[in-house]
Amino acid sequence: MLDQIKDEMPEKQMIIEKARKYAAIVVGSIFLLTVILNSYIVVDSGETVRIQNNFTGGYEWHQQEGMKLKAPFFSRVDVYNTVSTVAVTSDQALISTSSAVRSPLLVTFADNYGGNIEASWRAKLPTSDEQLEAFHQDVKGQRNYEGNTLLTFAKDMLNLTTDQFLAQDFMQGGKGAFKQRLSDQAEHGMLVTKREKVKISGNTADQTLQGDRSQAKTAEQFAYRVVVQTDSNGNALRRPHSLQKYGITITQTDLGEFVPSEDLKRYVSTIKTRERERADTIAEQRMEREKAITEQLRGDRERVTAKNAALMEKDKQVIKGQQAVELAGIQAERERVERQKVADLAKIDKQRELDIAKANEGIQKANAMAAKYEAQAIKEKGLAEAAVTKAKYQAIDKDIKLAELGLQEAEAIAKVLPNVSIKMPEIVMTGGGEGSAVSDLLSTKLVKDLIKKELPSQQ
Repeated sequence: MLDQIKDEMPEKQMIIEKARKYAAIVVGSIFLLTVILNSYIVVDSGETVRIQNNFTGGYEWHQQEGMKLKAPFFSRVDVYNTVSTVAVTSDQALISTSSAVRSPLLVTFADNYGGNIEASWRAKLPTSDEQLEAFHQDVKGQRNYEGNTLLTFAKDMLNLTTDQFLAQDFMQGGKGAFKQRLSDQAEHGMLVTKREKVKISGNTADQTLQGDRSQAKTAEQFAYRVVVQTDSNGNALRRPHSLQKYGITITQTDLGEFVPSEDLKRYVSTIKTRERERADTIAEQRMEREKAITEQLRGDRERVTAKNAALMEKDKQVIKGQQAVELAGIQAERERVERQKVADLAKIDKQRELDIAKANEGIQKANAMAAKYEAQAIKEKGLAEAAVTKAKYQAIDKDIKLAELGLQEAEAIAKVLPNVSIKMPEIVMTGGGEGSAVSDLLSTKLVKDLIKKELPSQQ
Protein backbone atom coordinates (compact mmCIF):
# COMPACT_ATOMS: atom_id res chain seq x y z
CA MET A 1 0.00 0.00 0.00
CA LEU A 2 2.77 2.32 1.00
CA ASP A 3 4.61 1.40 -2.14
CA GLN A 4 1.62 2.20 -4.16
CA ILE A 5 1.31 5.58 -2.47
CA LYS A 6 5.00 6.25 -3.07
CA ASP A 7 4.54 5.44 -6.71
CA GLU A 8 1.60 7.83 -7.07
CA MET A 9 3.35 10.87 -5.43
CA PRO A 10 5.71 11.66 -8.29
CA GLU A 11 2.82 11.62 -10.74
CA LYS A 12 0.82 14.15 -8.68
CA GLN A 13 3.83 16.37 -8.31
CA MET A 14 4.36 16.32 -12.03
CA ILE A 15 0.73 17.25 -12.58
CA ILE A 16 1.00 20.07 -10.07
CA GLU A 17 4.16 21.31 -11.64
CA LYS A 18 2.56 21.29 -15.06
CA ALA A 19 -0.47 23.07 -13.67
CA ARG A 20 1.72 25.73 -12.09
CA LYS A 21 3.60 26.11 -15.30
CA TYR A 22 0.45 26.55 -17.36
CA ALA A 23 -0.98 28.90 -14.76
CA ALA A 24 2.11 31.01 -14.91
CA ILE A 25 1.87 31.13 -18.66
CA VAL A 26 -1.78 32.11 -18.52
CA VAL A 27 -1.18 34.72 -15.86
CA GLY A 28 1.77 36.07 -17.79
CA SER A 29 -0.27 36.21 -20.95
CA ILE A 30 -3.09 37.96 -19.19
CA PHE A 31 -0.68 40.41 -17.61
CA LEU A 32 1.02 41.01 -20.93
CA LEU A 33 -2.31 41.50 -22.61
CA THR A 34 -3.40 43.86 -19.86
CA VAL A 35 -0.17 45.82 -20.23
CA ILE A 36 -0.64 45.97 -23.96
CA LEU A 37 -4.25 47.07 -23.63
CA ASN A 38 -3.26 49.79 -21.13
CA SER A 39 -0.44 51.03 -23.36
CA TYR A 40 -2.66 52.83 -25.89
CA ILE A 41 -6.02 54.52 -26.29
CA VAL A 42 -8.13 55.01 -29.40
CA VAL A 43 -9.32 58.57 -29.98
CA ASP A 44 -12.66 58.55 -31.76
CA SER A 45 -14.02 61.21 -34.08
CA GLY A 46 -15.40 64.21 -32.17
CA GLU A 47 -13.24 63.58 -29.10
CA THR A 48 -10.52 65.67 -27.51
CA VAL A 49 -8.32 63.48 -25.25
CA ARG A 50 -5.85 64.45 -22.53
CA ILE A 51 -3.23 61.79 -21.56
CA GLN A 52 -1.18 62.48 -18.44
CA ASN A 53 1.85 60.45 -17.27
CA ASN A 54 1.53 60.10 -13.49
CA PHE A 55 5.24 59.35 -13.08
CA THR A 56 6.54 62.40 -14.91
CA GLY A 57 3.51 64.63 -14.63
CA GLY A 58 3.65 65.37 -18.37
CA TYR A 59 0.53 65.45 -20.52
CA GLU A 60 -0.52 65.48 -24.15
CA TRP A 61 -3.68 66.66 -25.88
CA HIS A 62 -4.98 64.72 -28.89
CA GLN A 63 -7.73 65.97 -31.18
CA GLN A 64 -7.07 63.81 -34.24
CA GLU A 65 -8.74 60.39 -34.26
CA GLY A 66 -6.56 57.25 -34.11
CA MET A 67 -4.47 55.09 -31.67
CA LYS A 68 -2.40 57.01 -29.10
CA LEU A 69 0.28 55.41 -26.79
CA LYS A 70 0.40 55.91 -23.04
CA ALA A 71 2.25 54.58 -19.97
CA PRO A 72 0.33 51.49 -18.77
CA PHE A 73 -1.21 51.63 -15.30
CA PHE A 74 0.42 54.97 -14.60
CA SER A 75 -1.51 57.25 -16.98
CA ARG A 76 -4.66 59.29 -16.56
CA VAL A 77 -6.93 59.74 -19.55
CA ASP A 78 -9.61 62.46 -19.72
CA VAL A 79 -11.94 62.39 -22.71
CA TYR A 80 -13.96 65.49 -23.74
CA ASN A 81 -16.47 65.96 -26.49
CA THR A 82 -15.03 68.40 -29.01
CA VAL A 83 -18.54 69.70 -29.65
CA SER A 84 -21.10 69.57 -26.86
CA THR A 85 -24.76 70.52 -26.87
CA VAL A 86 -26.40 72.06 -23.85
CA ALA A 87 -30.19 72.18 -23.90
CA VAL A 88 -32.71 73.84 -21.66
CA THR A 89 -35.76 71.93 -22.80
CA SER A 90 -38.36 69.29 -22.16
CA ASP A 91 -38.23 67.98 -25.72
CA GLN A 92 -37.27 64.30 -25.48
CA ALA A 93 -35.78 64.21 -28.97
CA LEU A 94 -33.46 67.09 -28.11
CA ILE A 95 -32.67 65.61 -24.71
CA SER A 96 -31.51 62.34 -26.26
CA THR A 97 -29.00 64.11 -28.52
CA SER A 98 -27.68 66.70 -26.04
CA SER A 99 -24.62 66.49 -23.80
CA ALA A 100 -26.06 68.53 -20.92
CA VAL A 101 -29.77 68.98 -20.28
CA ARG A 102 -31.91 70.80 -17.80
CA SER A 103 -35.63 71.51 -17.61
CA PRO A 104 -37.11 74.75 -19.03
CA LEU A 105 -35.86 77.76 -17.13
CA LEU A 106 -38.15 80.20 -15.35
CA VAL A 107 -37.09 83.69 -16.45
CA THR A 108 -38.26 87.21 -15.68
CA PHE A 109 -38.30 90.05 -18.20
CA ALA A 110 -37.50 93.68 -17.51
CA ASP A 111 -41.15 94.48 -16.71
CA ASN A 112 -41.29 91.72 -14.04
CA TYR A 113 -43.38 89.35 -16.15
CA GLY A 114 -41.95 85.98 -17.05
CA GLY A 115 -42.44 82.34 -17.92
CA ASN A 116 -40.64 79.12 -18.79
CA ILE A 117 -38.31 79.36 -21.78
CA GLU A 118 -36.40 76.76 -23.80
CA ALA A 119 -33.14 77.15 -25.70
CA SER A 120 -30.08 75.20 -26.81
CA TRP A 121 -26.47 75.93 -27.72
CA ARG A 122 -23.69 74.06 -29.43
CA ALA A 123 -20.25 74.72 -27.87
CA LYS A 124 -16.92 73.83 -29.48
CA LEU A 125 -13.65 73.36 -27.53
CA PRO A 126 -10.57 75.39 -28.52
CA THR A 127 -7.75 73.87 -30.54
CA SER A 128 -4.88 75.39 -28.54
CA ASP A 129 -3.20 73.06 -25.99
CA GLU A 130 -2.71 75.98 -23.59
CA GLN A 131 -6.39 76.91 -23.66
CA LEU A 132 -7.39 73.24 -23.36
CA GLU A 133 -5.13 72.77 -20.33
CA ALA A 134 -6.49 75.89 -18.61
CA PHE A 135 -9.99 74.63 -19.32
CA HIS A 136 -9.17 71.17 -17.94
CA GLN A 137 -7.62 72.52 -14.77
CA ASP A 138 -10.92 74.26 -13.98
CA VAL A 139 -13.48 71.65 -15.03
CA LYS A 140 -11.52 68.40 -14.34
CA GLY A 141 -13.66 66.31 -16.68
CA GLN A 142 -16.47 66.07 -19.23
CA ARG A 143 -19.17 65.56 -16.62
CA ASN A 144 -18.14 68.61 -14.65
CA TYR A 145 -17.86 70.53 -17.91
CA GLU A 146 -21.43 69.68 -18.76
CA GLY A 147 -22.95 70.16 -15.32
CA ASN A 148 -20.99 73.08 -13.89
CA THR A 149 -19.97 75.02 -16.99
CA LEU A 150 -22.41 74.50 -19.86
CA LEU A 151 -25.58 74.55 -17.73
CA THR A 152 -24.34 77.60 -15.82
CA PHE A 153 -23.63 79.35 -19.12
CA ALA A 154 -27.13 78.54 -20.38
CA LYS A 155 -28.79 79.81 -17.21
CA ASP A 156 -26.81 83.08 -17.16
CA MET A 157 -27.35 83.64 -20.87
CA LEU A 158 -31.13 83.29 -20.63
CA ASN A 159 -31.53 85.32 -17.44
CA LEU A 160 -29.33 88.21 -18.60
CA THR A 161 -30.90 88.35 -22.05
CA THR A 162 -34.50 88.28 -20.84
CA ASP A 163 -33.63 91.11 -18.47
CA GLN A 164 -32.95 93.25 -21.58
CA PHE A 165 -36.46 92.80 -23.04
CA LEU A 166 -40.03 93.58 -22.07
CA ALA A 167 -42.38 90.63 -21.82
CA GLN A 168 -44.96 92.60 -23.80
CA ASP A 169 -42.50 93.11 -26.68
CA PHE A 170 -41.40 89.47 -26.54
CA MET A 171 -45.00 88.23 -26.72
CA GLN A 172 -45.97 90.62 -29.49
CA GLY A 173 -43.53 89.70 -32.22
CA GLY A 174 -40.22 90.15 -30.40
CA LYS A 175 -39.02 86.54 -30.43
CA GLY A 176 -36.87 87.10 -33.51
CA ALA A 177 -35.08 90.04 -31.92
CA PHE A 178 -34.66 88.03 -28.70
CA LYS A 179 -33.08 85.10 -30.55
CA GLN A 180 -30.77 87.45 -32.45
CA ARG A 181 -29.67 89.10 -29.19
CA LEU A 182 -29.18 85.66 -27.59
CA SER A 183 -27.01 84.47 -30.48
CA ASP A 184 -25.04 87.73 -30.64
CA GLN A 185 -24.16 87.63 -26.94
CA ALA A 186 -23.23 83.94 -27.09
CA GLU A 187 -20.83 84.66 -29.96
CA HIS A 188 -19.35 88.04 -28.99
CA GLY A 189 -19.92 88.39 -25.26
CA MET A 190 -22.52 89.79 -22.95
CA LEU A 191 -23.70 93.35 -23.49
CA VAL A 192 -23.21 95.74 -20.61
CA THR A 193 -26.67 97.12 -19.78
CA LYS A 194 -28.14 99.57 -17.30
CA ARG A 195 -31.68 100.37 -16.25
CA GLU A 196 -32.30 104.02 -17.09
CA LYS A 197 -35.13 106.51 -17.27
CA VAL A 198 -35.65 107.35 -20.93
CA LYS A 199 -38.02 109.39 -23.05
CA ILE A 200 -40.45 107.50 -25.25
CA SER A 201 -43.22 108.52 -27.64
CA GLY A 202 -46.59 107.50 -26.28
CA ASN A 203 -50.15 107.82 -27.50
CA THR A 204 -52.36 110.50 -25.95
CA ALA A 205 -56.00 111.39 -26.42
CA ASP A 206 -57.54 110.79 -29.78
CA GLN A 207 -57.84 113.43 -32.41
CA THR A 208 -60.33 116.31 -32.40
CA LEU A 209 -63.11 117.00 -34.84
CA GLN A 210 -61.40 119.95 -36.49
CA GLY A 211 -60.17 118.07 -39.52
CA ASP A 212 -57.40 116.10 -37.75
CA ARG A 213 -57.76 112.64 -39.23
CA SER A 214 -54.69 110.97 -37.69
CA GLN A 215 -55.42 107.90 -35.57
CA ALA A 216 -53.67 109.21 -32.49
CA LYS A 217 -51.47 111.99 -31.26
CA THR A 218 -48.09 111.32 -29.70
CA ALA A 219 -46.28 113.01 -26.84
CA GLU A 220 -43.05 112.49 -24.95
CA GLN A 221 -43.31 110.27 -21.91
CA PHE A 222 -40.81 108.74 -19.46
CA ALA A 223 -40.26 105.05 -18.76
CA TYR A 224 -37.55 102.81 -17.35
CA ARG A 225 -35.74 100.72 -19.94
CA VAL A 226 -32.67 98.49 -19.98
CA VAL A 227 -30.20 100.48 -22.08
CA VAL A 228 -27.06 99.04 -23.69
CA GLN A 229 -24.01 101.01 -22.61
CA THR A 230 -21.57 102.31 -25.22
CA ASP A 231 -18.05 103.68 -25.27
CA SER A 232 -16.91 107.10 -26.49
CA ASN A 233 -17.00 105.87 -30.10
CA GLY A 234 -20.55 104.60 -29.82
CA ASN A 235 -19.59 100.91 -29.76
CA ALA A 236 -21.51 98.64 -27.40
CA LEU A 237 -19.65 97.66 -24.25
CA ARG A 238 -19.32 93.90 -23.67
CA ARG A 239 -17.96 91.51 -21.07
CA PRO A 240 -16.96 87.90 -21.80
CA HIS A 241 -19.36 85.15 -20.76
CA SER A 242 -18.25 82.11 -18.77
CA LEU A 243 -17.10 80.11 -21.81
CA GLN A 244 -15.09 82.78 -23.61
CA LYS A 245 -12.26 82.74 -21.10
CA TYR A 246 -11.51 79.13 -22.12
CA GLY A 247 -11.65 79.88 -25.85
CA ILE A 248 -14.87 77.87 -26.22
CA THR A 249 -16.96 79.15 -29.14
CA ILE A 250 -20.72 78.91 -29.63
CA THR A 251 -21.46 77.68 -33.14
CA GLN A 252 -25.24 77.50 -32.97
CA THR A 253 -28.03 79.02 -30.88
CA ASP A 254 -31.66 77.91 -31.01
CA LEU A 255 -34.67 79.30 -29.19
CA GLY A 256 -37.33 76.82 -28.14
CA GLU A 257 -40.81 77.18 -26.74
CA PHE A 258 -41.88 79.83 -24.27
CA VAL A 259 -44.69 79.21 -21.80
CA PRO A 260 -45.78 82.50 -20.26
CA SER A 261 -46.83 82.74 -16.63
CA GLU A 262 -50.47 83.29 -15.74
CA ASP A 263 -49.77 86.93 -14.88
CA LEU A 264 -48.14 87.47 -18.24
CA LYS A 265 -51.03 85.76 -20.01
CA ARG A 266 -53.53 88.04 -18.27
CA TYR A 267 -51.34 91.07 -18.94
CA VAL A 268 -51.01 90.30 -22.64
CA SER A 269 -54.70 89.46 -22.84
CA THR A 270 -55.56 92.78 -21.21
CA ILE A 271 -53.30 94.65 -23.62
CA LYS A 272 -54.83 92.87 -26.59
CA THR A 273 -58.32 93.62 -25.30
CA ARG A 274 -57.47 97.30 -24.84
CA GLU A 275 -55.86 97.51 -28.23
CA ARG A 276 -58.86 95.84 -29.81
CA GLU A 277 -61.25 98.15 -28.00
CA ARG A 278 -59.14 101.13 -28.91
CA ALA A 279 -59.01 99.98 -32.52
CA ASP A 280 -62.80 99.57 -32.50
CA THR A 281 -63.18 103.02 -30.96
CA ILE A 282 -60.84 104.56 -33.49
CA ALA A 283 -62.66 102.77 -36.31
CA GLU A 284 -66.01 104.03 -34.98
CA GLN A 285 -64.65 107.56 -34.61
CA ARG A 286 -63.22 107.38 -38.07
CA MET A 287 -66.53 106.19 -39.45
CA GLU A 288 -68.44 108.99 -37.71
CA ARG A 289 -65.85 111.47 -38.84
CA GLU A 290 -66.07 110.18 -42.37
CA LYS A 291 -69.85 110.51 -42.21
CA ALA A 292 -69.53 114.09 -40.97
CA ILE A 293 -67.01 114.82 -43.66
CA THR A 294 -69.29 113.18 -46.22
CA GLU A 295 -72.20 115.38 -45.14
CA GLN A 296 -69.99 118.41 -45.24
CA LEU A 297 -68.74 117.46 -48.67
CA ARG A 298 -72.31 116.85 -49.82
CA GLY A 299 -73.32 120.34 -48.62
CA ASP A 300 -70.22 121.79 -50.23
CA ARG A 301 -71.07 119.97 -53.43
CA GLU A 302 -74.62 121.36 -53.43
CA ARG A 303 -73.35 124.87 -52.80
CA VAL A 304 -70.76 124.46 -55.50
CA THR A 305 -73.42 123.08 -57.86
CA ALA A 306 -75.74 126.03 -57.21
CA LYS A 307 -72.87 128.46 -57.51
CA ASN A 308 -71.74 126.80 -60.72
CA ALA A 309 -75.28 127.03 -62.12
CA ALA A 310 -75.40 130.76 -61.32
CA LEU A 311 -71.96 131.24 -62.75
CA MET A 312 -72.96 129.32 -65.85
CA GLU A 313 -76.03 131.53 -66.33
CA LYS A 314 -73.89 134.60 -65.78
CA ASP A 315 -71.34 133.24 -68.20
CA LYS A 316 -74.11 132.72 -70.76
CA GLN A 317 -75.20 136.37 -70.48
CA VAL A 318 -71.59 137.50 -70.60
CA ILE A 319 -70.99 135.30 -73.60
CA LYS A 320 -74.10 136.70 -75.33
CA GLY A 321 -72.95 140.26 -74.65
CA GLN A 322 -69.48 139.41 -75.85
CA GLN A 323 -70.95 137.81 -78.94
CA ALA A 324 -73.04 140.94 -79.65
CA VAL A 325 -69.99 143.12 -79.17
CA GLU A 326 -67.95 140.82 -81.34
CA LEU A 327 -70.67 140.77 -84.03
CA ALA A 328 -70.86 144.59 -83.97
CA GLY A 329 -67.12 144.74 -84.19
CA ILE A 330 -67.14 142.27 -87.05
CA GLN A 331 -69.88 144.31 -88.85
CA ALA A 332 -67.97 147.52 -88.33
CA GLU A 333 -64.82 145.88 -89.56
CA ARG A 334 -66.71 144.53 -92.57
CA GLU A 335 -68.06 148.02 -93.41
CA ARG A 336 -64.64 149.49 -92.95
CA VAL A 337 -63.22 146.88 -95.27
CA GLU A 338 -65.94 147.54 -97.85
CA ARG A 339 -65.35 151.26 -97.70
CA GLN A 340 -61.66 150.75 -97.91
CA LYS A 341 -62.22 148.48 -100.87
CA VAL A 342 -64.38 151.18 -102.63
CA ALA A 343 -61.75 153.79 -101.86
CA ASP A 344 -59.04 151.48 -103.12
CA LEU A 345 -61.04 150.81 -106.31
CA ALA A 346 -61.62 154.54 -106.85
CA LYS A 347 -57.97 155.17 -106.29
CA ILE A 348 -57.17 152.41 -108.73
CA ASP A 349 -59.59 153.95 -111.30
CA LYS A 350 -58.05 157.39 -110.86
CA GLN A 351 -54.65 155.93 -111.16
CA ARG A 352 -55.71 154.09 -114.26
CA GLU A 353 -57.15 157.32 -115.77
CA LEU A 354 -53.96 159.11 -114.87
CA ASP A 355 -51.96 156.36 -116.44
CA ILE A 356 -54.18 156.51 -119.56
CA ALA A 357 -53.78 160.28 -119.76
CA LYS A 358 -50.07 159.96 -119.37
CA ALA A 359 -50.12 157.24 -121.98
CA ASN A 360 -52.20 159.42 -124.37
CA GLU A 361 -49.85 162.32 -123.78
CA GLY A 362 -47.01 160.06 -124.64
CA ILE A 363 -48.83 158.81 -127.71
CA GLN A 364 -49.58 162.37 -128.86
CA LYS A 365 -46.00 163.37 -128.30
CA ALA A 366 -44.93 160.31 -130.22
CA ASN A 367 -47.38 161.11 -133.02
CA ALA A 368 -46.16 164.73 -133.12
CA MET A 369 -42.61 163.57 -133.29
CA ALA A 370 -43.54 161.07 -135.96
CA ALA A 371 -45.37 163.75 -137.96
CA LYS A 372 -42.43 166.08 -137.57
CA TYR A 373 -40.04 163.51 -138.82
CA GLU A 374 -42.45 162.46 -141.58
CA ALA A 375 -42.79 166.10 -142.74
CA GLN A 376 -39.07 166.46 -142.60
CA ALA A 377 -38.75 163.39 -144.74
CA ILE A 378 -41.35 164.71 -147.21
CA LYS A 379 -39.52 168.01 -147.27
CA GLU A 380 -36.24 166.41 -147.96
CA LYS A 381 -37.80 164.19 -150.58
CA GLY A 382 -39.57 167.18 -152.23
CA LEU A 383 -36.40 169.18 -152.19
CA ALA A 384 -34.56 166.36 -153.76
CA GLU A 385 -37.19 165.78 -156.40
CA ALA A 386 -37.45 169.52 -157.10
CA ALA A 387 -33.74 169.79 -157.49
CA VAL A 388 -33.76 166.86 -159.87
CA THR A 389 -36.63 168.31 -161.85
CA LYS A 390 -34.99 171.70 -161.98
CA ALA A 391 -31.84 170.13 -163.14
CA LYS A 392 -33.67 168.20 -165.76
CA TYR A 393 -35.44 171.27 -167.04
CA GLN A 394 -32.30 173.28 -167.08
CA ALA A 395 -30.69 170.56 -169.10
CA ILE A 396 -33.52 170.26 -171.65
CA ASP A 397 -32.75 171.28 -175.23
CA LYS A 398 -35.93 173.10 -176.28
CA ASP A 399 -35.57 172.61 -179.97
CA ILE A 400 -35.05 168.93 -179.63
CA LYS A 401 -37.86 168.61 -177.18
CA LEU A 402 -40.22 170.47 -179.40
CA ALA A 403 -39.34 168.31 -182.26
CA GLU A 404 -39.99 165.27 -180.16
CA LEU A 405 -43.24 166.45 -178.66
CA GLY A 406 -44.66 167.44 -181.83
CA LEU A 407 -45.80 170.66 -183.02
CA GLN A 408 -48.86 170.95 -180.83
CA GLU A 409 -47.06 170.15 -177.66
CA ALA A 410 -44.37 172.57 -178.58
CA GLU A 411 -46.91 175.23 -179.06
CA ALA A 412 -48.56 174.41 -175.75
CA ILE A 413 -45.34 174.52 -173.96
CA ALA A 414 -44.41 177.69 -175.66
CA LYS A 415 -47.60 179.24 -174.44
CA VAL A 416 -47.39 177.91 -170.93
CA LEU A 417 -43.77 178.30 -170.12
CA PRO A 418 -43.61 182.02 -170.31
CA ASN A 419 -46.38 182.20 -167.77
CA VAL A 420 -44.95 179.66 -165.38
CA SER A 421 -42.69 180.75 -162.63
CA ILE A 422 -41.10 177.77 -160.83
CA LYS A 423 -39.87 178.43 -157.40
CA MET A 424 -38.41 176.06 -154.79
CA PRO A 425 -41.17 174.82 -152.57
CA GLU A 426 -41.26 176.08 -148.99
CA ILE A 427 -42.46 173.79 -146.19
CA VAL A 428 -43.76 175.31 -143.01
CA MET A 429 -44.36 172.93 -140.03
CA THR A 430 -45.59 173.66 -136.57
CA GLY A 431 -45.65 171.28 -133.57
CA GLY A 432 -45.97 171.31 -129.86
CA GLY A 433 -49.20 169.36 -129.71
CA GLU A 434 -51.35 172.03 -131.52
CA GLY A 435 -51.13 170.40 -134.94
CA SER A 436 -49.07 171.25 -138.05
CA ALA A 437 -49.64 172.74 -141.55
CA VAL A 438 -47.80 171.67 -144.66
CA SER A 439 -47.93 173.76 -147.91
CA ASP A 440 -46.85 171.90 -151.00
CA LEU A 441 -45.70 174.16 -153.82
CA LEU A 442 -45.69 173.41 -157.50
CA SER A 443 -43.56 170.61 -158.59
CA THR A 444 -42.77 169.23 -161.94
CA LYS A 445 -46.04 167.28 -161.76
CA LEU A 446 -47.91 170.67 -161.57
CA VAL A 447 -46.21 171.77 -164.69
CA LYS A 448 -47.20 168.64 -166.40
CA ASP A 449 -50.76 169.07 -165.29
CA LEU A 450 -50.86 172.60 -166.63
CA ILE A 451 -49.54 171.42 -169.91
CA LYS A 452 -52.15 168.68 -170.06
CA LYS A 453 -54.87 171.24 -169.40
CA GLU A 454 -53.46 173.44 -172.11
CA LEU A 455 -53.19 170.79 -174.70
CA PRO A 456 -56.87 169.94 -175.02
CA SER A 457 -57.68 173.59 -175.40
CA GLN A 458 -55.35 173.67 -178.37
CA GLN A 459 -57.16 170.93 -180.13
